[in-house]
Amino acid sequence: MDALARVECRGAAGGARAISGSAFVDIPAPRPGPALLAFFVVVGLATTFLWSHERQKIEGYTELINLSGRQRMFTQKIGRYAALLEHKREQRYADGLREVKSLMISEAQRLEDRISALSTMDGGNREPRLLSRMAELRSALWQQVDRVLQSVDPLSGARVAEVQRASDAFADAMERVVSAFGRSANERVLQTTERITSFGIALIFILVTGTLSIVLPIAWVVRHQHRILDRHARMLDEARAEAQKTLNELAAYQAALSQKAIISVTDRAGRIEAVNDLFCRISKYEREELIGRNHRIVNSGDHSPEFFADMWRTIERGELWTNDICNRAKDGTKYWVDTTIVPILDKGGQIRQFLSVRYDITARKYEREALKESEAHLNRAQAVAKVGSWSIDLASRELRWSNETYRIFGMPAGTPLTYAMLLETVHEDDRTFVDAAWRSALKGKDYSIEHRIVVDGAIRHVHERADFEFDGAGRALRAVGTVQDITERKSTEAKLMWQAQYDILTELPNRRLFQDRLETALEGRRRDGRSGAILMIDLDHFKDVNDSLGHKAGDDVLIATAERLRASVREGDTIARFGGDEFLVLLDIVESADEASRIAARIQGALARPFETEQRDLHLGSSIGICVFPSDGATVDEVLIFADAAMYAAKHAGRKSVCFYTPSINEELRDRISLAEELHAALEKGQLCLVFQPIVDIASRRIEKCEALIRWRHPTKGLLLPGQFIPVAEAYGLMPEIESWVIEEVVRRYDEWRRDGLDLQISVNISAKYLRSESKVTELRHTLGRRPADAKGIILEITETHLMRDEGTQLDHVARLVEAGAEIAIDDFGTGYSSLSYLTRIPAKYLKIDRSFVAGLRSTLQQRLVKSVIGIAHDVGMRVVAEGVESHEQLALLAEYECDFVQGYLFSRPLDEGDFRRYIRSHMEQAPSSEQPSHAQVTPPDRRRAG
Repeated sequence: MDALARVECRGAAGGARAISGSAFVDIPAPRPGPALLAFFVVVGLATTFLWSHERQKIEGYTELINLSGRQRMFTQKIGRYAALLEHKREQRYADGLREVKSLMISEAQRLEDRISALSTMDGGNREPRLLSRMAELRSALWQQVDRVLQSVDPLSGARVAEVQRASDAFADAMERVVSAFGRSANERVLQTTERITSFGIALIFILVTGTLSIVLPIAWVVRHQHRILDRHARMLDEARAEAQKTLNELAAYQAALSQKAIISVTDRAGRIEAVNDLFCRISKYEREELIGRNHRIVNSGDHSPEFFADMWRTIERGELWTNDICNRAKDGTKYWVDTTIVPILDKGGQIRQFLSVRYDITARKYEREALKESEAHLNRAQAVAKVGSWSIDLASRELRWSNETYRIFGMPAGTPLTYAMLLETVHEDDRTFVDAAWRSALKGKDYSIEHRIVVDGAIRHVHERADFEFDGAGRALRAVGTVQDITERKSTEAKLMWQAQYDILTELPNRRLFQDRLETALEGRRRDGRSGAILMIDLDHFKDVNDSLGHKAGDDVLIATAERLRASVREGDTIARFGGDEFLVLLDIVESADEASRIAARIQGALARPFETEQRDLHLGSSIGICVFPSDGATVDEVLIFADAAMYAAKHAGRKSVCFYTPSINEELRDRISLAEELHAALEKGQLCLVFQPIVDIASRRIEKCEALIRWRHPTKGLLLPGQFIPVAEAYGLMPEIESWVIEEVVRRYDEWRRDGLDLQISVNISAKYLRSESKVTELRHTLGRRPADAKGIILEITETHLMRDEGTQLDHVARLVEAGAEIAIDDFGTGYSSLSYLTRIPAKYLKIDRSFVAGLRSTLQQRLVKSVIGIAHDVGMRVVAEGVESHEQLALLAEYECDFVQGYLFSRPLDEGDFRRYIRSHMEQAPSSEQPSHAQVTPPDRRRAG
């Protein structure tokens, strides 16, 4: 602490000296010396310049006289060489004459330059005529010399005389020039002497006067200093008292500083010389442990060597250094200090010590870090939610944005902001609305708006909310708010809106949008009294495409259908897909039913063209039902129902037909709807039943199998065959329930028969939808798994075309059913698009030839075909069942072709369970004793049909 006190006292004493010294500086006193000295310097410089100028002129005249004399000398040499050439023409004399002329020309140029320079210094040429005459005579002399040099013969006396006369004339002229220049030089010397004499007298006078001006002020200063000495003594006493007061104040400041500041003094090498008590408390070191040590004793290791190198470079330059430093106390805890290091200089201005003043900012630092971490979490959360925040002081117009807000608006973080600049980012169509909403919010209205902004040329949708703070007078003071990027939400909403109104596959309007447009059209026609129409279009045989070629081919057909419909209707007409293979066309206005008929015909023509798929070209065609509104139907539901009825009527008329709605068609539709409702009730009331038709081994005539077929015991219409209600069940989605019931019944019956000693396999047909359904196949496996012994007694008949569709899924499901114990039969073989080689990929045990092939056995070609099918089936390990056998001739041929089983009216019609049991029992009793009692043996009656 003594070192710290010495530093502070030296500062205070220095302050006192500065105070006392300032009293002498402020004493007013005359100070003429510098002005007079400056005057003497100016006079001396002027004298030197004058003498130098005059000396140059005199030297110039001297040089002129010398140059003029040399011209006279050259003239004499010219006369001598001319005399020599008179007696003898020798080259050396001519060369000498030529050299003299050359020197004379060179010296003449120097003479003229010096004359011009002196004329400038003197303010004009003093002898213009004389110099002009000199130039003429010199020119004449040079002409004579040129003639002499051009002659090749010795010179005549007359020629030499001419040269001599020219030389003499020029020599006389030069004599006069020399005389004139001599006179000018003498005049210049006299003038210079007179000027210097006059200037010297003036200078002596000035020196005397200047001496007096110096002596008198000095005497005044001496007297003045004697007068103020007493006053200065009094001022020194006052300054001493003030210094003592300052020292006392500094001591108080030191005491206060020591309570908050962490102070240390180090030498030039960084060794600690002094520390205050607070330094010891925060570092937890004793003073003795610190003195003589380097500050590295509290180094936390959190700062790089470059950090401290920068510190040393700064303070060794004598500059102040400040920064935050993390230190480590003796017990290992870390603390942060705000550090300032000041170099202390000695009297010579060299660094002697360093004073370090630190403040404990640990709590503030951790609060700052926590705030930064909180801000970082907030920024991440805002980035995830795409919600930015902002605030504005409406008085200062200071606007602050979070990082996410800058990102949303496409600006670098920290960009200075103004309201006008922000308004420029708003889409030009939304600016008026946004500005009006802001101004309303300033008056107390809610601020919650959606608008568009433009970022790098792209449009973004944002939602803004804000809360305003007002003063007592209702003036808005500040506001805080959020801005959310809802571009994705808007895009999703637009997609959902589109998907809610359009069919994804064909991109045509869907049922909902079509109904909206139909409602609008109905309102319009009721107002104007005109007519419109809708066309309901169904693709003929589209189900076969899906069943045989798969969904991909079906989708290609639907897309192509949409394209052809667009090309076939009028501009402004609406085309929609209602689902499956049904399409609707809304003709907003038609002048007559014929116009609707013509458009329907155009559509049928477009749809009659082949559809190209990856497998083959397909010929489908279409059935179209037309309902004219508002005459046929006044509401949306009526028009759609009536168009649907007309379309079904077209299908029943033989397909590829167009049918207008009539009331009689409506009756048929009501019958279909009623039948569907009754069929649904029939499932609950147990009106459905199974009948069984025997399948006979053609060689042994034994009944080993039977096929279960469904019937409906209708309460009023009697026993209905599948063709009378299965299409309705398919149309109204009742088939899954019916098929599940049939399979459950078949498994239950087989179990009962086996317990009763009736060991017959039962075959049952399953549809394409059932086979495609993962849940239904799983359900069937579960049903078979409940009675593993019964599974082998179930044969699942799958129509050939069903297996052709979605081959991967179908075959996988078939394989799973085979694993469950069921046997597979391919039903109605020959009616689909498959080839015989396709049989090798199906895990089927039986192949059933369709009744249409059996019926055509009278044809030789058909006989060959059936025989080939039977042979190939046997080659791939399948046994063959022929359906629809009704004659002995058919039976004989099939036996000849080695067909395995036959089924048909030749042996028995389908029987209900009671009749079937009796039929089997009766034939079992007729069988020979060597036959197994569980199988009946039958001989076909000699008639066309069996009961």
